[in-house]
Amino acid sequence: MQTRFELMKGSRHGDDFLNLCKKINAHLEFSLQTIIENECDIINRRNNVRTTNEVLKKLNTANISYEVSLIYGLPMQTVGSFKKSINFLKSNYCKNIVAYPLMLLKGTELYTRKNDYNMIEKEIGDYHIPTVVSSNSFTENDWLEMENIANELNSNCRF
Repeated sequence: MQTRFELMKGSRHGDDFLNLCKKINAHLEFSLQTIIENECDIINRRNNVRTTNEVLKKLNTANISYEVSLIYGLPMQTVGSFKKSINFLKSNYCKNIVAYPLMLLKGTELYTRKNDYNMIEKEIGDYHIPTVVSSNSFTENDWLEMENIANELNSNCRF
């Protein structure tokens, strides 16, 4: 099941949901994208790091199967900030981390603002959707480094 950490907040509904997930042996997918505040602001994705931390502890304590996905190639992202999101998850004992490249879909707000961040897109691999490979905060070489990190994460993800 796909969900957000913020939906697990609170002892009543959050804990009830997690108890049900454990009971039915569910696997949860969380799309965190990033924990870096300025990156979250640009993509209009508010993540509460404290809530995320608390829910990760509950998931691990209850031994509930889950994975967390990140995005690389975000506006204002750097190799260092991408690693910071990964290290946050690892420091909270998240074993299943996956990462995907940013793809700008026509008609989205971020697509209309791509020039604000000097985002350059290329068709990469089998995606058939242009992928952001550089911006004002990372070079194509930086992107390749993030892609290598993502490939390693994805190959280590076990669920």
